[in-house]
Amino acid sequence: MKTERTCTVGKMLFVALVGLIHLQIVQADQAGKSPVKVFILAGQSNMEGQGKIKIDTNRNEGRGSLEYLVKDPATAKRYKHLVDDKGQWVVRDDVWIWYLGRKGGLTVGYGARNDRIGPELQFGHVMGDHFDNQVLLIKTAWGGKSLAKDFRPPGSGGQVGPYYTEMVKLAKDVLANLKEHFPDYDGRGYEIAGFGWHQGWNDGCSMKDTNQYEENLIHFIRDIRREFGNKDIPFVIANSGFGGWKQKIDRRLKIIRSQAAPLKHKELKGTVACVETRDFFRPPEVSPSRQGYHWNSNAETYFLIGDSMGQAMIKLCTGAAVNAGARLRPVELADVKIQDDFWLPRIKINHETGIRHAFEKCDQTGSLANFDKATGVISGEHRGTLANDSDVYKVIEGAAYSLQHHPDSKLEAYVDKLIDRIIAAQQPDGYLNTYFTVKEPDKRWLNLRMWHELYCAGHYFEAAVAYSQVTGKRKILDSAVKLADYINSVFGPGKRYDVPGHEEIELALIKLYQTTGNERYLNLSKFFLDERGYAHGTQRSPFDPNDNSQYDKLSPLVPARAKHRLIRNGRMQDHKPLIEQAEAVGHAVRAGYVYSAMADIASITGDEAYTRVVKRLWEDVVSKKFYITGAIGTAQYGDEGFGDGYKLPNQGAYCETCAAVAYILWNHRMNLLTGEAKYTDMLELTLYNGFLGGVSLSGDKFFYVNPLASKGKRQRRGWYVPACCPSNVVRLFPQIGRFAYAVDNEGIYVNLYMGGVCEFDTKGTTVKMLQKTRYPWDGKVLIMINPQTDSKFSVSLRIPRWVRGRPIPSDLYRFDENSQNKRDWSLKVNGKPLQEPTMQRGYAVIERTWRKGDQIELTLPMPIRRVYAHPNIEADRGRVALMRGPLVYCLEEVDNRADVLDLVLPSDIEFSTEYKDELLGGLAVLHGRSPVAGVSPTKITAIPYYAWNNRSIGKMAVWLREEDKSRLNQR
Repeated sequence: MKTERTCTVGKMLFVALVGLIHLQIVQADQAGKSPVKVFILAGQSNMEGQGKIKIDTNRNEGRGSLEYLVKDPATAKRYKHLVDDKGQWVVRDDVWIWYLGRKGGLTVGYGARNDRIGPELQFGHVMGDHFDNQVLLIKTAWGGKSLAKDFRPPGSGGQVGPYYTEMVKLAKDVLANLKEHFPDYDGRGYEIAGFGWHQGWNDGCSMKDTNQYEENLIHFIRDIRREFGNKDIPFVIANSGFGGWKQKIDRRLKIIRSQAAPLKHKELKGTVACVETRDFFRPPEVSPSRQGYHWNSNAETYFLIGDSMGQAMIKLCTGAAVNAGARLRPVELADVKIQDDFWLPRIKINHETGIRHAFEKCDQTGSLANFDKATGVISGEHRGTLANDSDVYKVIEGAAYSLQHHPDSKLEAYVDKLIDRIIAAQQPDGYLNTYFTVKEPDKRWLNLRMWHELYCAGHYFEAAVAYSQVTGKRKILDSAVKLADYINSVFGPGKRYDVPGHEEIELALIKLYQTTGNERYLNLSKFFLDERGYAHGTQRSPFDPNDNSQYDKLSPLVPARAKHRLIRNGRMQDHKPLIEQAEAVGHAVRAGYVYSAMADIASITGDEAYTRVVKRLWEDVVSKKFYITGAIGTAQYGDEGFGDGYKLPNQGAYCETCAAVAYILWNHRMNLLTGEAKYTDMLELTLYNGFLGGVSLSGDKFFYVNPLASKGKRQRRGWYVPACCPSNVVRLFPQIGRFAYAVDNEGIYVNLYMGGVCEFDTKGTTVKMLQKTRYPWDGKVLIMINPQTDSKFSVSLRIPRWVRGRPIPSDLYRFDENSQNKRDWSLKVNGKPLQEPTMQRGYAVIERTWRKGDQIELTLPMPIRRVYAHPNIEADRGRVALMRGPLVYCLEEVDNRADVLDLVLPSDIEFSTEYKDELLGGLAVLHGRSPVAGVSPTKITAIPYYAWNNRSIGKMAVWLREEDKSRLNQR
């Protein structure tokens, strides 16, 4: 289906994740017809086009020519849209092209000569397929031209390049005489929808020109936008990747870096894209020529460059994800640098130890070799579970995000080689799953409920998005797109109606959509979400909860102990349509992932039904079904999932680390959707306690299950089968910065307090925000605001619920009466107290004209607080827990002489706080004295829950009896 999302100046403005796109519409007639979408393509000989069309049997049997690609069974499917039923080249009437006087419907042969193609061919097909509007390509390109001289823009100073002048003149002449050039043009008006640029060889011949390239390119973009009266024309650059990844010449590599540089400029951010072309280089042995600087005349290369430029252009034009329903937008991870003493060491340990450890374990357990077996490089049986591929993908995702702020050439080279091994295992039709390729190739998609094919695919999509975004390398993203397109050919309206048992692909498809701008991935995600709770088959039809006949045929394939999983009992959130579900049930990780996807859909589309249901499900969890550590899941029904309301045992708590990750992701999306701080209150609680407790301080040992009491037999392990929790940990750590801030049209929201720097754009200026704090040990936060120019905007500071008298936004847990409803936090701006700051949705909002050097001082007192559970939580009756700031504390055997499971914390006991640099990486401990039957009071020590089990195996307790007479057993 063709779609269109555009921005009409003065009428419509869509706020996109990647920025604001303004598209100018001119000459619009009174009939209201959709204007022609105009894309200008410019550059030197590689934009002219040097991809050979005809087969030359004397040269590599014609390989690399367009005719060969169309006829070769291995590639014909990709190129079939270029020819009609009679084998003639297609001429499009919905895409026009003008190229230096040649004009007409888009077809082959608009290159430098009639027997060549350039990027325009597939670029035009992508644009025509995407937009309902008529599309016009204006191509101006001449060989042997540099940006330093021939295309030199006015902004660079000196003599303006003659080909810059000619390019602008020709484009304006065409637009002024559309009826003359295209008789079918009916005066509907046009809009300059985008600009494509592929050039750079000649500048790379001179070091002087090379050194100027970045500056010249930025001036070029600015001046082109000025020439056509629109400061935000989407601009796509295809870099000069000649020679592929083996290119070693410094000048050539610097040109490539310079071509990506505009993406980092704040004024251009979100309106410029750079396409990585090195993946498209084809060697002379499979090409029509050896002319390296013309891509060896390989038509496949030019086709792929055009395709990638088209996909990048769609992303810019649509904003990729138009967040119609979201109140806030995320700050990009690249713009947040964590530099504090709490999180930075942990993130570094994860980079230096955790990720490498995870890759080593994936290698030792055979997960990596499975890809080689699927390729046929080695022989042998598949090793591990059906979900093993996903663990590899999650570690790649973690490595990608870690490279964002910790460049590491060895790690990147390792991942590059691993990606090659993975892609080699991908089947010609796009399918990728080592278990079924190696062991049971005839059983694809046979048992979606149990066999994790779509789950693995989802994690591959997330890894591909992360790695391509951070490194600029498209190879893995192209592979992911190929897999996604194959899945889309199997599932969807009019095809197969079914859903995965383990959700994940739903939120991953949305990320793929946000990256590529291709709406088929958004639509497929929503298809999977909307199909839950239906019968599944060849059409969408009601589900009879008493009819499980469709699973009878699978019974012989499923062990007897697992047959109950085939029943629609809510384990997989498939017992009724999602929009009808009123309570969170089933597997907690799956639930967190599917609720995250629903929140994404609600943010993107403004779907009110989805918004209502994710709020309703969240309220159910926060009021009945989670632990004070922010963890979820009791496995009461043997499903790693939610139990009955208030059924929250301590020793028997499941609290899977993966569930904590899923809960963090869900709460983050809920904050963006609603703009309410309460969701970040829960995110923070889980992050500092339920999640952080899942990994050792050394970064290489993990908990799968996180109980709130232990008799001394629990310990972290180096790996698990399945390894979902360790791989989830290593991918979340480098993403923590993305949870710290959000923005809207009025300013920035500070969600988490951690030292470091955040850059963001607001009200036409770029702002650098510096945060200094010792949080969570100290509640003093200093924020320095440095806008490029004086500017009025708002800074909204989350005032944590724990400082406002309640640990969470429900009555499931409460502080002692003395801590409730106390206003003891304070706020200053440039040293002057704000007595009554404006409070909105849990944020203190400061709106003013900010100047460089302005400071905010936030003070959040951190007394030691006693926590009590709702009386319906039987396991915690008569018991008390301790919190300080966002941290939940526990008592561990190694610190206490008495049995911690038998200790008592009377209501009148007093605690003191001591910070110990040498203990467990540095932390604040709580000291007090507790009565023990028959002996004098004993000294007790409590440490943050996340730090337990890092010294020795021993007993541990979070909830302690408050009065000795209770004598309640830990449950």
